[in-house]
Amino acid sequence: MTVSSPSSVIQKTCYVIMPFSDSKSCSKEEWDNIFEKLFKPTFEHLGYQCSRSKASVGLVIKGILESIHSSEIVLADLTDAKPNVFYELGIAHAITNRTIMVTQDLSSVSSDLKPYGVIEYEPDTKEGYMKFGTDITEALRRLLSPKPPSGNPVTDFLGINIRSLEVILEKPVALLECAKCHRVYEVPVGGMGHGYGVGAGPAVGCGHWEPSIFKGLARFHG
Repeated sequence: MTVSSPSSVIQKTCYVIMPFSDSKSCSKEEWDNIFEKLFKPTFEHLGYQCSRSKASVGLVIKGILESIHSSEIVLADLTDAKPNVFYELGIAHAITNRTIMVTQDLSSVSSDLKPYGVIEYEPDTKEGYMKFGTDITEALRRLLSPKPPSGNPVTDFLGINIRSLEVILEKPVALLECAKCHRVYEVPVGGMGHGYGVGAGPAVGCGHWEPSIFKGLARFHG
């Protein structure tokens, strides 16, 4: 069974981290089949261009980094605990909070990762295909919501990831606090001038003319 793609133009991207050679439970051909008949059509149906990690000769780490960094969503298949998958997953967790983890056997997944919502899937049945599509749709809804859940242990520890930091640096938003009423406002740095004034008012939104105090940059989920 395959999931048909919609007629709309695909613009968003999903990068799939998965085994590319024989593993304990699947042959190389079976992994290719899982990507071509399950992962790829599922994400294309949801409007994502889908590519995968694969074996190649030469400097592959740069390509992996570029693919993870440029993709809006990263899907990581943890089945059989392949070292290359976990290496790339670690990179993804440092870069973005939009990583979806899946496996064919949830009982084999490390307890460190289970709290972050690992999806168990069955690759060989029609029911398994349909459930996978439903689970991925729900995972995307949560990840792309205004206040997404904690996505990985790296973000939990650092409080921010590389993609979030890039957003802050590219479009900085300052946190200003009115010195009189202590209300805090978010102000685009490019819009700070007379009337916003750090040190000259009024403070945005409350009308007080006391100085506004710079409290730092706003943080974004990414």
